[in-house]
Amino acid sequence: MIRNQTKNKIIASDAKLCSDIFSKSLGLMFSKQSKIDKRFLVRENSKNSLHTKFKNFVVPRNSKEFLGKKNKALIFKFGREKIIALHMVFVFYPIDVLFLDKSKIVVDIKQNFKPFTFYKSGRRAMYAIELPNGVIKKTRTEIGDRIKF
Repeated sequence: MIRNQTKNKIIASDAKLCSDIFSKSLGLMFSKQSKIDKRFLVRENSKNSLHTKFKNFVVPRNSKEFLGKKNKALIFKFGREKIIALHMVFVFYPIDVLFLDKSKIVVDIKQNFKPFTFYKSGRRAMYAIELPNGVIKKTRTEIGDRIKF
């Protein structure tokens, strides 16, 4: 689960960590669009919220099998903070992206990242989190928020 601690909102009900070169290269390419599951966009302390915790992350073998499900995210972890360049080549739908520093503070946001375009983070980041389009707006996530996963 990915949660915005600052806003006390669940951003994604499930996530996969991409830390090796293969999983980072594949990312969302050739995957199907994931839809936002509004049940997970609730306050953490409400009776409808999820209470599961991650014990560990598993690198997806195939992004299609993972992201065809609702409200999923990919977390890209880099070895150090740096300007992160992303592309949407062979991704056929828009997504939202959060860029986090080593303390998991949001340092840059890209909403509605369109197919076949490129983006470079405006600040150095250690993590990039790819989310279904519209999640950032629905959760009111903004630069300076602390994220937990």
